Amino acid sequence: MEIILAVKLGYKPGTKIKVESFPAMFGSGGENTFAFSERGVASQHFIINQKNNKILLRSMDGAITRVNNLIVEEKVELTNLDYITVSEDLILQVHFKKKTSRRTSKGYDQIKMEPGGVLRQRIDVDKTSILEPSTQKLKYSHRALKTIYAVLRKCNNESNDELLFDRLLDALFKAIDAERGAIFLQIDKDNYEGKAFLTSTNERDQFPVSTTVLKDVMQNRVSIISHIPEDDMLSSSESIRLQMVGSFICAPLISYEKIFGALYLDRTILHNQPTLVEQEADNYPEPFLIEDLELLVAIGIQIGSSLAKSLLIRKVRQSLFEKEKLVQALRESEERYALAASAANDGLWDCDIQSGNVYYSTRWKSMLGYQDSEIDSNLDEWFHRIHEEDFGKVKEEFDQHISGKLPRFQIEHRMLHRDGNYIWVLNQGIAVRDNNKTLRVVGSQTDITKRKQAEAQLLHDAFYDVLTGLPNRALLMSRLQRAIYRANRDAKYMFAVLFMDLDSFKVVNDSMGHVTGDELLIDIAKRLQQVIRPGDTVARFGGDEFTILLENLQNLQQASDIADVLHEQLAEPFTLNDQDFFMGASIGIAIGNVDYEEPQDLLRDADTAMYRAKSNGKPYEVFDRQMHESVTALLRLETDLRKSLVEKDFFLCYQPIVDLKSFQITGMESLMRWHHQERGLVSPGEFIPLAERTKLIIDLGWWAIREACQQLAYFQKEFSRPDLSVSVNMSAKQFAIHDLARLIGDVLNNACIRPGNLKLEITETVLMENAKAMIKTLNDLKLMNIDLYIDDFGTGYSSLSYLHRFPISILKVDRSFIFEITKKENFEIVRTIITLAHNLDMKVVAEGIETSEQLKLLMQLGCDFGQGNLFSVPVRNHEIAKMLSKSHRWDFL
Repeated sequence: MEIILAVKLGYKPGTKIKVESFPAMFGSGGENTFAFSERGVASQHFIINQKNNKILLRSMDGAITRVNNLIVEEKVELTNLDYITVSEDLILQVHFKKKTSRRTSKGYDQIKMEPGGVLRQRIDVDKTSILEPSTQKLKYSHRALKTIYAVLRKCNNESNDELLFDRLLDALFKAIDAERGAIFLQIDKDNYEGKAFLTSTNERDQFPVSTTVLKDVMQNRVSIISHIPEDDMLSSSESIRLQMVGSFICAPLISYEKIFGALYLDRTILHNQPTLVEQEADNYPEPFLIEDLELLVAIGIQIGSSLAKSLLIRKVRQSLFEKEKLVQALRESEERYALAASAANDGLWDCDIQSGNVYYSTRWKSMLGYQDSEIDSNLDEWFHRIHEEDFGKVKEEFDQHISGKLPRFQIEHRMLHRDGNYIWVLNQGIAVRDNNKTLRVVGSQTDITKRKQAEAQLLHDAFYDVLTGLPNRALLMSRLQRAIYRANRDAKYMFAVLFMDLDSFKVVNDSMGHVTGDELLIDIAKRLQQVIRPGDTVARFGGDEFTILLENLQNLQQASDIADVLHEQLAEPFTLNDQDFFMGASIGIAIGNVDYEEPQDLLRDADTAMYRAKSNGKPYEVFDRQMHESVTALLRLETDLRKSLVEKDFFLCYQPIVDLKSFQITGMESLMRWHHQERGLVSPGEFIPLAERTKLIIDLGWWAIREACQQLAYFQKEFSRPDLSVSVNMSAKQFAIHDLARLIGDVLNNACIRPGNLKLEITETVLMENAKAMIKTLNDLKLMNIDLYIDDFGTGYSSLSYLHRFPISILKVDRSFIFEITKKENFEIVRTIITLAHNLDMKVVAEGIETSEQLKLLMQLGCDFGQGNLFSVPVRNHEIAKMLSKSHRWDFL
């Protein structure tokens, strides 16, 4: 029996031990084998030769080893002046191959050691030596056999592990007097789980157990008995003396070399009170005997065998349970298939390949309109009813499945019904084979006629307009693509695309409602279909737009002729709800040729021609390259406009407004200019309409207001002219901005100018088209003391009603009247405008004054202000600054 005695040095971690005070266990002069062990580090063995007050540390295997920060290579000599630093877990283990200690009266092996330490014995388990019969151990063996019998009975009769472990501990406590007990099961290599705990007070709370002990027992498969002698405790520190384990035994739960866990029993030095050992000698526990450990080992083997048997039984029971579940699942699956087949209303069939007989279920026969007795049991009853277009494919796949070339038979085809119509069915089956020989094929037949009809409807809806029934955009694009391919292959093939937009449909839709609008679109579709030739395609492109594809044209004039006929047809009135509607249309024509590769290019050009026809007031226009270049240039200009807005290529010019009595400059009109990086100055008549259409005018307009107000503030301060004003042209889209008055107020506050110095100009047309929406905004601006100018007065609606409905301050007479004011009729018109304005307490500004004669007539009529090239063309801000200086004089004066 090999015994390992371990000495745990009784020093605090970090203590330096002088070599001369190093524990001498067997005197000097001998060589002993020691093992230094630290937590989590495998032990390394050394030979310590203690002679002449020197300790020689030599690695047994010659390896380099670190011991408490001391690196040992081959051989190291330490003198009595050297120190070794102690770590918390430094343990010196002494190995003995033979018994070298004496038997004491307390029943355990003891070796004299200094200072105080822990004596631990590790005993290799030898099953054959357990309970060795002898006369001296007869009484003890009787107790052991009785306890083992009780344990075996509990292991065999108890299936609940938790309850079993509790009862085992009860039996152990009766056999072996212990303070506490526990059973641990091994989860994995380094984890242990306590399954049962018991104390002498019958409490079942957990208590700490050294994981080092459990690891040693379970991994090294050894049993341990340990005891701290009473006299050794007197020299240890108080923290070690209080509530320590005095004695413990631990044995593995083992069966056929498999470790399941560990059994643990101990006796504590103190029960509850932290009293020093030397003051309470009665509390010091009796040590466990080797016989107690042997009994624990035997019981551990029995429990381990019981756990192994229990595990095997559970596996067998689990296997039987799984098998029963499989049988039950198969039974339920068969029932579910029968119910599912019935619920799905499928027809079942079973074909015997050898005999050719086929079983057809009642549902299979009724699906085709027959009774049970009206269908024979042969394959012809099925195959003779398959649609002739589907027969070849069904027969081929059925034969391939029988031969094993297809893993499954599944196909959709048509079957003849008794009433003479065909229904769509899904037939699917699987072959039953024996040694690669097909014996039979079992399958089902499902009626999928409704699904096929739904798919056909979905396909129709995908290519036809739901409202009019005409082909939709998707089908038109497909046919256009086909026409382009054909034109590229055949030089004689000619085709054209007509893109048509209804002129007044929105008015009808908004006034009469969408229901009437839909009925009108249906009637228009019918008329278009009456005009086109067979083989042509008329499609609803979207909304009130229609597209017509004319194929196989004899000449290009045919496209124009058909456009004339379409225009005449639509010119006839449409009668809906006893009311006549007249619909105009604009048509664009694009002639197909080899230059086109994509359908969208044709539609783009036809759409361009349609807009040209609409703008020119013509019934139709034929697309030419000049139109494309014009549209491309407009698109390029729009791109440049957006880019220039970011890069700030815009600036303001100013044209002075002069008091015609004092000839002093009272204000100025700000005019936007664009300096294109490549084209130079771009005319406002070219880029302002484009900005309106693209809504860029909103950003440009706000920039112009901020710039004009900041420039005005500079002029007022520089020339001490607080009365000086600036006018800015406003777009209708700007007036549509929510909370416009507040936003303009923020601009004025930032520029530090009074609201009365800002004049906003708007045309008659914009005012009348948005009268209801703008009246509140205009009144809000008037409350802020901002004046409103009517620009180009006399060229728009010329309605006198808005002059008293809106808060208008000044009328600006259009330059077209001033240009010919020398003519009597124009002179009278201007007189009337000035007189009307003065009667309504308004001022008048005459635009476009270019000659002294025009100025003289306006002064004669009492016009208040003048503006035009006679005074100055629009100039940059530094030129206006010169005019505002006191030294400036007009040339015509």
